[in-house]
Amino acid sequence: MAELEKKEAKVVKLKKTRNEFHKLTQRNVSKFKPRRDTYHIRDTDLKGFWLKITPTGRKTYGVHGKIGSSRKNSSKTIGTLSQYTCPEAREVARDWLKGLALGVSPSEAIAETTARTLNNPT
Repeated sequence: MAELEKKEAKVVKLKKTRNEFHKLTQRNVSKFKPRRDTYHIRDTDLKGFWLKITPTGRKTYGVHGKIGSSRKNSSKTIGTLSQYTCPEAREVARDWLKGLALGVSPSEAIAETTARTLNNPT
């Protein structure tokens, strides 16, 4: 009976949340390791900027925020760790969050830019 009590005392409880808050820097991003479930690291400096880490080890930057003063939320992936460094992804996130504050979703902005480029190639 005493052995059973000793084994129960060694059990470590893990956090049940899938969101953590850290400052996203290039050094910190490389330290985050994959877990059994997908989880998000939310940036403490730029509200709405996040890093998603999947169980396979894939790390993806993204943005989440409200569109203008409406109740509609928008979430958009910026790109993977191999496509963007942390400062580059932060700049893209900052631009997209400014657009969200003005009422333009990132998807609409990308579609507009693509259409303009296809119609007027230079």
